[in-house]
Amino acid sequence: MEQPAAARLRAGAYLHGSVEDGAQVQLAARRAGADQLADRLAYEGGLPWSARWLLPVEESHHRTIAVLRGPVVALWTVRGIVGAVAESGEYGVWDLDTGDQLVRGWGAGKTGSTSAEGRHVLAAVDGTTLRLWEAADGVPAELDRLTLPIPLRSLHAVTPAEGDPLLVGIEQTGYVDDWSGMDSTVTGGETRAWAITDDPPRLRDCPPPPRPGEPPVDTRQLRVSVTARAETCLLTGGRDGVVRAWALDEQPVPPPVPLASPAAAACATRSDGQRVAVVAHHNQRVGAWDLAEGAPPPTVLHDAHDAAGVACVRPPGGPLLAVTGGLDGRVCVFDVDAGVLSRTIVMPVVDPLPGTGSYRRPGVAPAPPGPEPVRDIAATVLADGRPVAVTIGGLGWLRWWCPLTGTALGAVPLGQWGRAVACGHAPFVVATTGQDLQVYDTTTTEPVITIAVSGSETVWALDVADDVVVALDGAGRLHRYRLANGAPIGEPLAGHYRDARTVSCGRHPDGRAIAVSGGFDGTVRVWDLLAGEEVHRIPMEHPVYAVALADDGAILVGTHGGIGVLRLH
Repeated sequence: MEQPAAARLRAGAYLHGSVEDGAQVQLAARRAGADQLADRLAYEGGLPWSARWLLPVEESHHRTIAVLRGPVVALWTVRGIVGAVAESGEYGVWDLDTGDQLVRGWGAGKTGSTSAEGRHVLAAVDGTTLRLWEAADGVPAELDRLTLPIPLRSLHAVTPAEGDPLLVGIEQTGYVDDWSGMDSTVTGGETRAWAITDDPPRLRDCPPPPRPGEPPVDTRQLRVSVTARAETCLLTGGRDGVVRAWALDEQPVPPPVPLASPAAAACATRSDGQRVAVVAHHNQRVGAWDLAEGAPPPTVLHDAHDAAGVACVRPPGGPLLAVTGGLDGRVCVFDVDAGVLSRTIVMPVVDPLPGTGSYRRPGVAPAPPGPEPVRDIAATVLADGRPVAVTIGGLGWLRWWCPLTGTALGAVPLGQWGRAVACGHAPFVVATTGQDLQVYDTTTTEPVITIAVSGSETVWALDVADDVVVALDGAGRLHRYRLANGAPIGEPLAGHYRDARTVSCGRHPDGRAIAVSGGFDGTVRVWDLLAGEEVHRIPMEHPVYAVALADDGAILVGTHGGIGVLRLH
């Protein structure tokens, strides 16, 4: 199946739901390639931005059944029916063969099942209360509830081909000490089961079923939440909210760059003039996307690198280089023009920060220390023409590297976990451990100034525009400071109402200095840095993990389940 066809399928899945939300309709139309329809429906043709291309995160060897908002936490199938519940509370039931929606709504259910009579039910535990609902369009109708002597730590549904559906739960385990403190009694930990029987359905205690074997593992789609096996296919509920069907007898060949949700991205222009976005995906693959057409990369730059940060740099007279820093403790340097890995730098082994570490049982030897994980990376060209890459590590070290030779140029201990790092055109590098901004001279590695960030929220992302450093905190607020003296530029700008952990600075097509941020509230926001105002708010529906602003005003957006480019007018 080609990408346009996959986009149409995904759009159809979105349009099965309510069409009252203009943002949802707009996104569905854009994923189907109907940009003009989206403009007319959502903004009546007055959009200050439009989608250049927007593709779902889909491989070509499976079928999309449906899309829910948030990770899928429960999935079941019986007699040609498939049902799913998302972490957000949205649920649905579909015909497995046709994909037709039978039921869709919102509720508190965390698992579900389908009875022989075709009744679709949901269940959840609220403290010591087990509740049962009938799935219906809109709000579910409560059917029954039971009081439990001990809370459950897990609950799942069993849908046998014959007989009543079952709910199976495992009690929480507690330890009760006697008055002397010398003895204790273990309570709970038992497996309990309830049959969903009668009409309307009710809960009835019954013996638990035999303990099942290990659930099937879908090696073709590793990042799934839950799986279910039908007669003709394997169903997966993804962390991106997508319910997929995989043929049991099919052995697909993975594409060069499977389209997993992006972890980080950076935009640049190759020597042949093609604008690309180097994207590190959550499935540990790195590829260079064509910003103009949205074509998947013909080859993968790396297929086993858990990259957390990406930066691009071009030495004078040299090829375009992309440097990635990963949680695996490696920095990879790629020649983007040639599409090859040029060099790998392994981070030094360092001692854990004081007061940190991991628990190990008595008598168990500690694991040997490994290279320091890289949390973020930035790159720039010094005044003398030398390229430099700066990494910030999870164990509190800021390091300078030459990407051409892999030589270490300097290191500074920060004393806390590293969060983010950014380089500007001026000879400064800015790093943060979450509560303040530490500015260093890029050439000498000497400290220049420490900027105190207002508020108590942790800073998660940084970038630099001209002489302004932009910091994005966990509350979605945008902070602006002068690099020269650390002076704040106005008050923090309130924007995202949930976590926001990606920001990119550059120029608007009209010349203004702007910052683009993405948040877990499912929006991309464009900020005028000097005016201190939000210019655009672009709905993406899913959490946004990565944004990267190109020099022509194009914005690469990596969402929880999609990747695309928006164009500012």
